[in-house]
Amino acid sequence: MVYDILIEIGIAVLLIYLPLAFGGMAEGTLPLMELWIALLMVIWLFKAFAHRHQDRHHPDLPKEMSAVRVVSSPIWLPCGLLLGLILLQCLPLPQLAIRWLSPATYRLYADAAATINVPLPAFLPLSVCSYATMTEWRELLAYIMVFALMVHNIRSPRQIRRLALLIIAVGLFESLYGMVEYFSGRHQIFFIKKTASLMVSGTFVNKNHFAGYLELVIPLAFSVLFARLNERSQASSKWFIRVFDEKYMKILLTSFILLILIAGLFLSGSRGGIISFTGGMACLLLISFQQRHLRKKTFVVLCLFLFAGVIAFTLGHDALIKRLQTLQNLDADTSLQLRLNYWSDALTITRHFPAFGSGFGTFAHIQPMYQRIPSELTVEYAENDYLQTLSETGIFGMILVLSIILLYVRSTWSAWKRQQSRWAIILTAGGFSALCSLLIHSAMDFNLQIPSNACLFTVIAAMTTIAAHSRRRLHSSS
Repeated sequence: MVYDILIEIGIAVLLIYLPLAFGGMAEGTLPLMELWIALLMVIWLFKAFAHRHQDRHHPDLPKEMSAVRVVSSPIWLPCGLLLGLILLQCLPLPQLAIRWLSPATYRLYADAAATINVPLPAFLPLSVCSYATMTEWRELLAYIMVFALMVHNIRSPRQIRRLALLIIAVGLFESLYGMVEYFSGRHQIFFIKKTASLMVSGTFVNKNHFAGYLELVIPLAFSVLFARLNERSQASSKWFIRVFDEKYMKILLTSFILLILIAGLFLSGSRGGIISFTGGMACLLLISFQQRHLRKKTFVVLCLFLFAGVIAFTLGHDALIKRLQTLQNLDADTSLQLRLNYWSDALTITRHFPAFGSGFGTFAHIQPMYQRIPSELTVEYAENDYLQTLSETGIFGMILVLSIILLYVRSTWSAWKRQQSRWAIILTAGGFSALCSLLIHSAMDFNLQIPSNACLFTVIAAMTTIAAHSRRRLHSSS
């Protein structure tokens, strides 16, 4: 259908544009992304209307069968409740309700009103900055829309494979571009000179976000490699025909791409990225042992991981050694100490706003009041997505977020265990590993606050559940 093609192209445009726009941090990128996703939703609504019109006026036509059945996914309810909770934070409530639901919020408003000598309004929101909360709410809604668009419109294995190859191609460009800028000594993002994060970082401003992006891409590339290994080779008694068979050429090309991607991640010098990627690869190995189709391929993961590590250390020996040596004396590591301070601030905020938080997206506004060590630095993120979510949405919000993760894993994992299609088994394993990597990294950074990484995380989560629930097989000729 033309609608499916338009939606697939629209998602592909997002996957290409966001990383190139400094990871989605370029000015104006966020509202543009939200408008683009809203347009795709309109196309989906037109598609639904067209199907309804067809069913009403042409009842004898065969209905298109869906390869997946994820409309009743268990995550829809907690996602809706989370969106509702954040809207509640912006809703003006009576003073008495605010005093009861969040005493710290009430005291904050009362002190502010007394300071400027004005009467306290009769109705107040739970969020300490409603504008910031609504801005983050729209962004969260956009990612949920992307997930919905994916699971309802990206059905066939060919569509999933096209998106996977596109993601790998963008990751390859990011890695190669970052290496060229690093080894040439130019240290630029297009025509803008970098003043920080002078390691390999592609078109990302922060090397940690570049590493987080590659953490999502590399497991997908391993899925493609495993799929190549499962393809049939050309039958011939002549060795040179077998060596130059299309299957082996694809395997060599994919392996070479993987080496570049892994080397790029190592050369980023992101300690959190390297640790998280290692955790993701461990996840891939553990998952591989759960399926007989993957057990024999674990050796390939180890070999490429070690070989790429050797290449990276050979090319950037001095810089990498200097970065990794900081792990030996963490007490003197400024970056870690700042993170510990921010985490402490987030926990302090949580203690003052336990139930509903200070408001989604308000950490930068409330943190100066609770900072452990006074500083003139502007702190926008807590360097830990979990603690920031807890401080901004409270215990109720955190329960909903954890429910989304657990219900997603349970639903997708149970479907994957029953899966018989090799391509689906392989892609789901790679998808789980990618998600695991970034979830680990989120405990020490704020990758999910970066639009390109959050959008890619959402797309891979959708691809993974689509593959796990798929009833179609991918023919080798496709």
